[in-house]
Amino acid sequence: MASDMSKARAAADIRRAKRKKIFLDALENNMGVVTPTCRDCGIHRQEHYQWIVDDKDYANEVAWIKETAIDFAESAIHQQIREGSIPSTIFFLKTQGKDRGYVERRELDVDGDLSLQVQFIE
Repeated sequence: MASDMSKARAAADIRRAKRKKIFLDALENNMGVVTPTCRDCGIHRQEHYQWIVDDKDYANEVAWIKETAIDFAESAIHQQIREGSIPSTIFFLKTQGKDRGYVERRELDVDGDLSLQVQFIE
């Protein structure tokens, strides 16, 4: 009896591993976008997110796929910059050149208590 339960559990683990592999391949094809990948594979988003919590190797694969998608997008922006795209150049400088002053607004990180006093002048 215990042997039958062990076999059933092992078979379920193999099916789950296959589903994860199929999902990861589809996630890579969808450049890390979860919703169409879930639709393509017929799984709920919650199942995917539970796999991330329960399976460190799976979570690492998902993170690698997301990083790869970002690398792809960065390469596309760099190519557009090489081709003379002004909007791509501006976008790149605003996101990557902040420390050189390429910003429209300053971001301020404040630690601790922040008191603010507003005075209206007529």
